[in-house]
Amino acid sequence: MKNKMMLLALGALTALVFAALPAVASAGEPTIDPAGGKFPVTFTSSGTTSELRATGEPSIVCTSNSGSGKYTSATTGEFELTFKGCTTSFFGFPVECHSTGQANNVITTGTSVFHNTYLTDAKTTPGILVTPPSGGVFTKITCAGISTIEVKGNGIIGDLESPKCGGSSKTGTLNFTATGASQTFKQVTGTGTAFDLTATTSGGSAVTAAEVAEGTVTFAESITVTCV
Repeated sequence: MKNKMMLLALGALTALVFAALPAVASAGEPTIDPAGGKFPVTFTSSGTTSELRATGEPSIVCTSNSGSGKYTSATTGEFELTFKGCTTSFFGFPVECHSTGQANNVITTGTSVFHNTYLTDAKTTPGILVTPPSGGVFTKITCAGISTIEVKGNGIIGDLESPKCGGSSKTGTLNFTATGASQTFKQVTGTGTAFDLTATTSGGSAVTAAEVAEGTVTFAESITVTCV
């Protein structure tokens, strides 16, 4: 009985010690380390032309994009985006597109959770995996007042072009690229689950979709990217 009590006490002490330690990012994910050493770290983003492509459908092109969000830990955060000047082609004529509840030519996304990841098995190229908002829909878009497109999917992967591994900066560049309607990066370190977008136009079936956009991210303080 005495030995059992000692083991229980030791277990409780161990639990207290580990509870007092700072959270450590999962092995194999690049980390964001803020100069101040504390989270959350807020940021804003801004960019120019972006494009939503869908197989067999005309692209939706927007003239600018902006966003805001925060890192809630060294590897995870949340953000939302706004696209302005959005139009598509309808029988050869440009028509405006907007998301539910927004003004003409304005498309917004719900709040999405993102995770740091790698783009190659070498674990030298950091990226971001953005997962869909609660409910699974990134956005619902109406074009020309008659056609509705629902953008869904299990996630989208972007390239953190700067700062690179070991780099420090108060700004960064995030780039989502595609060939046709297929994202350039679909799998975490090139293996495992494939992440992609789909677009469903009213009356049609879901087709593969892709987002092409680049933005400059400005952090509230300098951050360092550490590749592990």
